[in-house]
Amino acid sequence: MPPIHVISKETIKPSLPSPQNSIKLSLLDQIAPEIYTHLLLFYSTTSSDLQKLPQKLKISLSKVLNQFYPLAGRIEVPVNGTLHINCNNKGAVFIEAYSDTDLNVFLLSRPINEFKELLPVKNSMFKHREPLLLLQFTKFLNGYVLGVSISHVIADGASMALFLNRWAETARGEEEERLTMPCFTSASTLFPPKPHKIVYQEPKEPLENSKVVIKRVCLSSSSIRRLRESAYKRSEKPSRVEAVSALVLRSVMRVTGRERMEKVLVSQVVNLRSRLKGLSYFSIGNLWTGGVRDLEREGRQEEVEKVLREVVREVNEETVRKEAERSFTLKNEVKGEDDDKGRRNERLWIFSSWCRIPLYKSDFGLGEPEWIGCGIWNMKDVCILIDAKDGEGMEAWLWMERDEMDRLENDEEFLSFVSF
Repeated sequence: MPPIHVISKETIKPSLPSPQNSIKLSLLDQIAPEIYTHLLLFYSTTSSDLQKLPQKLKISLSKVLNQFYPLAGRIEVPVNGTLHINCNNKGAVFIEAYSDTDLNVFLLSRPINEFKELLPVKNSMFKHREPLLLLQFTKFLNGYVLGVSISHVIADGASMALFLNRWAETARGEEEERLTMPCFTSASTLFPPKPHKIVYQEPKEPLENSKVVIKRVCLSSSSIRRLRESAYKRSEKPSRVEAVSALVLRSVMRVTGRERMEKVLVSQVVNLRSRLKGLSYFSIGNLWTGGVRDLEREGRQEEVEKVLREVVREVNEETVRKEAERSFTLKNEVKGEDDDKGRRNERLWIFSSWCRIPLYKSDFGLGEPEWIGCGIWNMKDVCILIDAKDGEGMEAWLWMERDEMDRLENDEEFLSFVSF
């Protein structure tokens, strides 16, 4: 398989001076994972304008960074203070690359873990003072891939989608004056940051776990409809996300074997923008929370759906603040070797939905992406749900131990709804 060749690496700065010198991070940003969130957008096109697209992307990136100027800054390391973004206009990184191969051949022949070649950042850990935003444009014979790496300390999935769509609108020449500006202060206003009590230590890149594999499973709209309506009896019809999350959770619990643990915990990530006053679609930051519940047994489909539904319904400003303060305290404590002794027999599964986040609207002038891929590595016991392009089907991206994934691929009930 032909390799991917890097042509250039540039720093793209905003075309205007930053309107602010510094922006505070929120309490929710302070407890966010210190990683890069990676996204891959695959575009199919044979247009002659593809050759001109990299320059168009760089020019429009410089313009859109005027609105998203904190992404061109750097996070300052606090000394007995609070994290903040130094809006110093140091810029975002833009890498241009190419491959002498057919994009479809690449997709069909490469395992998911080799998609790292398409990302501007090949690891996961984010360190303060590093670029907050890095991008890689890779041209293929019949299309291109846009790889995005953005610090999770400043942005969640919804923030990333807003930036990408605004960048695409700018590339298409839409007038900036008609667009609602993103808000970088609503999160810190609602959840003010707290001073750090210990000296900041840079996170270390974890060793890659060879036992963990990444797989995506596909659910058609008809499978989801069957799962929601006729597969099981329940008093309340579940949402698409509830039904699919419950199916995945029940299946992984079934193939894992409860003898290996005493307790299973499930965390359902919830977007706060439509739930709390003072926030909106245009709010940037880590505006999510992850409620946690115990599951003592596998349970029926409707029982697990109910647990996931209750986790979401219990979210309010008070519960978010309480959990954030608890997490901040734990993060700032100096931990010893036995701190996690009580959790050694626990298994935490994290579910996050990127559904209804308009990632497929990122049209830079040559059409919308044909496929969206998640490029996050070094995780385990995680499920991320992403809409299919038609908005009706769904993909579930799973990070599991290899032997458990092998058993899941042969689970009859799971396979009656999904395809690998």
